[in-house]
Formats: sequence, C-alpha cells, structure tokens
Amino acid sequence: MGFFRFRQSFKIIQGVRLNLSGSGASVSLGVRDAHFTIGPHGTRTTVGLPGSGISWTAYQAYSSANRTSLPNGALPNPGPNEATSLDRSATVISSAPIEQLVASSTIDIAEALNASRSRWQLYKALIGVLVALFAVGALSIVSSPPVASPIAVLVTAGAAIILGAIAVHGLQSNTISLHYDLSSDAAEHFEALGRAFGALSACSRIWRIPLERAEADWKRNAGVSKTVERKLISLRRATPSLVKCNVEFLQVTLGNQTIYFTPDAILVIAGARVAAFRYNDVEIVSRATRFIEDGAAPSDAHVVAETWRFVNRNGGPDRRFSNNRKLPICLYGEIDFKSASGLNERIHCTRVDASEGFASAVIAMRADYPAASVTPDNSHTPPLTFAPQQARGAATVEVGEAYAHETEAARAFAMNHGKLWEFLLVEELLRSKLQPLEIECDKLASIVPRKLFTGREFFRWVGSECSELSSAIASIKACIDKDLMDALGQPGMNGNAIAILSAVNSLFHNCRRFLEFETDLCAAEVPSAFYELKDSFRGIAASMVRVIDDLYLQWSRNTEALRNGAQKFELKITFDALPQLKPALAEFERIRKRPELY
Repeated sequence: MGFFRFRQSFKIIQGVRLNLSGSGASVSLGVRDAHFTIGPHGTRTTVGLPGSGISWTAYQAYSSANRTSLPNGALPNPGPNEATSLDRSATVISSAPIEQLVASSTIDIAEALNASRSRWQLYKALIGVLVALFAVGALSIVSSPPVASPIAVLVTAGAAIILGAIAVHGLQSNTISLHYDLSSDAAEHFEALGRAFGALSACSRIWRIPLERAEADWKRNAGVSKTVERKLISLRRATPSLVKCNVEFLQVTLGNQTIYFTPDAILVIAGARVAAFRYNDVEIVSRATRFIEDGAAPSDAHVVAETWRFVNRNGGPDRRFSNNRKLPICLYGEIDFKSASGLNERIHCTRVDASEGFASAVIAMRADYPAASVTPDNSHTPPLTFAPQQARGAATVEVGEAYAHETEAARAFAMNHGKLWEFLLVEELLRSKLQPLEIECDKLASIVPRKLFTGREFFRWVGSECSELSSAIASIKACIDKDLMDALGQPGMNGNAIAILSAVNSLFHNCRRFLEFETDLCAAEVPSAFYELKDSFRGIAASMVRVIDDLYLQWSRNTEALRNGAQKFELKITFDALPQLKPALAEFERIRKRPELY
C-alpha cells in the first residue's frame, strides 16, 4: 500500500517557526542547531554541533496516564469478566459491543427505539441518494447554456423543498413520544435521582476510566502500583434523538456510548442502536479511592495526604532528583456500572459524597416496572403511557440479588420470612461480618513501617483522619439508633430485608474506617518526637470492633429472649470516648505548643 508524508514550515518571527505535518502542528523556538519544539504529543529539545552533522535530541511525551491509587488504595483487581487485556499490564474497562447489549435488553422499549432509528437511517440514505441525483442534474444543466440560469434556479429550489419535506416527514414519523404517568413513590424516587445527579454533575471534575495499567516503575511514579487513563466527561439532562418525553432523562456520555437514566429504565445508546435494561439488571457500586494527582488538586477535592514525584521505598523523597516535588493524594469517588449482559463502565469524581449519593439513588430506583408494549407514534395516536406497577415476584428477585454474596442462613431469613425473621437476619449478618473484621485487627501487629512522614505531614494527616473518624462514630450511632430500627418495621408489620442489609453494611463500612486508619498508622514512619502521638492511637480499631461485638452479643440475647416469649427488645450501646482519644488529645496539645517539633 502506498503512502505519503508532508511537512511545511513557516517563519512567524525571528526564532519562532510554525511546522505543519501529517501528525499535527508544532512550534519551534530557537535557531537551527539549538531549538525547542512543542508538538501535539510532547516536547523535543535539539542541540547540534554546526557543520558536523552531530546532534543531541531529548523527547518528553505528555503524560497519557494519570497517577492513581496508592499500593494500599481502593482500586480493585478486575475480574476476568470485567475487561479484556491489551497486554499483560493493561486492563480495558469497557462495555461489550452495542449489538451484544441490544440482544440482552430486558425492556421492550429498546425494540421500538431501534425500529424507529432503523427507519430514520433509511430516510437519511434516501436523502443522500436524492442529493447526489439533484447535484448531477444541476451540474448538467449549468453546463448547457443559455437556459442554464433559470432552470438551475428552479432545480435548486425544487431540490431544497423536496429534501426538506422528506427530512421533516422522516423526523416526525420516526420520533417516539413517551409519557410517564408516575405514582407518588416513583416520582419521588426519580426526583431524588435527579437531585443526586445534579450533585454529581456539580463536581469540579468527572472522569471516565477506560484503562488500568500495572506500574512496574514505582520509583518514578510516586510509588503507585497502578496507573489509569482517564478522560474528562460531563453530565447533563437531555433526551435521545428521535424521542419526545414529558420528563428529562439524565445523560452520561462515556466514550462512544451514552447512558440515559429514565424513570423506568437505563438506556445505552451507541450510534443508531439502543439497549434498555431494568434498574434491577444493572449493578452500581460506589467506593472511595485514593488518587495521586500529577498537578494541583481540584478545587473541591479532599486532600488526605501528600507524596513525592520520585519516591523511596520508605515513602520519602528520592534525593537524587533535583526536580522532585510533592504531589497531593486526593480522596475521590469511584462508580462502577456493570451488568451480566456486558455493561462495564467506571467513572471517578472529585467528591465521595456525590458518588455515594448517586449510587444510592440509582439503587432506590429498583422498583420493578412491567415491560410496556411499545409502538411508535407515527400518526396522531396518543403518546405512550407508562403506569408503574409492582410485578409479581419482583421483590423476591430483588432480595435474592441483594443477598447473593451473603451466607446461606442470611438468604434464607431474608427470603422465607419465618417467625422473628428480621431479628434473626440481623443477628446472622452481624455474626458473619464481625469475624473477618476481628481477624484483620489481629494482623495489624505484623505491619512494618514503610512510608516516611515529616512531623508536619504526620500531624496534619492525623488531624484530618480524626475528623473523619468522628464522622464515622456519628454514622455508626445513627445506623444503630435509627436506620436499623426503621428497617425492622413497625410492630405487626414486616421489615425490609434490603434496608436491613444496607444498615448493617453501612455499620461495618464505618467501622472499617478505623481499621484502615490504624493500618495506615502502623505503616507510617515518623520522627521520634511524634512516636507517642502515633502510639497513642494503637488499638483504636479493636476498640471500635468491641463496640460492634457488644452490639452482636446484646442482639443475640434479646432475640433469644423474644423466642422464649419476651415482649421487650432493648439495646444499651454506649458510645463513650474511646480510650485512645484522651492520650492522643494530650499529645496533640503538647505538639501544638512546640511548633519547633514540626
């Protein structure tokens, strides 16, 4: 196969040239044998010995991968079903081809939307053929004077009128009108999803993550074990083309696919093809992830620590690099969208609360709407109406999915609803989740310090973590006092198995924040003046686990009493100050009065 290359250079002013080539435009600064070039993919420095043909060139590519979570961060290891590998070190996070998603659609609206889009594609093909025919006719007329001018004008005007009429008719006849008649609960859920979507879109940065890559050169990459590629995206309210609706959908554009959140379905559109899924068919998972930014942290990001561009194994700066600089470690929200049919997308946002709120709102949309019989609105027939109703067996399916990864006993209690099933379910969930937490606490003593902190860094980091731990304690108290009790239901009424699981998961999520804090604490190497501050926090995770263990024991005793005929269920969980906090506060005060220790 043949090929061609071109390059053209223009002098702007003395010492500045604009270069144009097949790879893009670049600017060169300097003279022939000593110049600096800024190109579309990187920069190049060239120094040569005049007349000798000898030169030295250094090329620096722009960073295509951004620093991601620390080796002990929150990035999971993708499973074999999540992505395909580009090579041994790279993993693609991308959905299956749209044809596969369309074939797996679970709502009939996809069939109607695809039919209308297919017809519109035929209209566009017809318009293209007519344009070509009119162009040929017009050229033949223009080339035959003297009657060329009036006939050419008539042909052009006729072509414009005919093509416009065909285009308008095609759009009108292939546009589907949807009308949602929502119940009060469904309307409330979609409004809540809209508010959470607005909070997510208000983040200063939202990225799509299409690729992860294992990083072998940790020393020159701030000590990370993985890097990711990321691309900025934006969120907005919009409806797809060829759709008219009485409500605005929520649109997330991810590469060549666009996801729309509607009152009853999640639409995935790529090109002219549409896939549609019930909310129950899409898994959405939100988590916090630590991310090392190569530059300044976004304005609304929560900076939890700092590291160095070139780092030693102990976490300190590598002194061999003169341009070594500190980099912020931000806490970002990460959201995964997955389905058994092949949907697989990941986004990051700068606020963890926004990602968690959006994920919770999507999960709350899992009320199962019946599949509607959809026909295109080709004439003056009334628009389609969607009347949400609870499908038979939908609640059982939803509970089964929610408890897919819990113990057999927990699934049985949640789905069979025997006597006192709510209390027995909570007891089983507490038991099954408490044991691994206790095992992890026992492993803290074996952690070897590996990350070096200066005194000021450690003091600021501990202060920030203490603020988060205070919030975690408040959340744990709310889970026990309100969320768990509300999930049990009013006397004489069934509880909500999914709400019970959500409350228990939230309880252990906040408890794990103490475990993560002490894990990082054990891995920290600090100046000798800060040893006592570090040691004062030891055992704080075990203290919080003992609170949860006390909850489990009291719950078990009360449940057994209910089975024996008792009429009361009383919990007395005390949230007294953890024993580690008093010496820690004393150390904080001592260091604050001696700034020279920093």
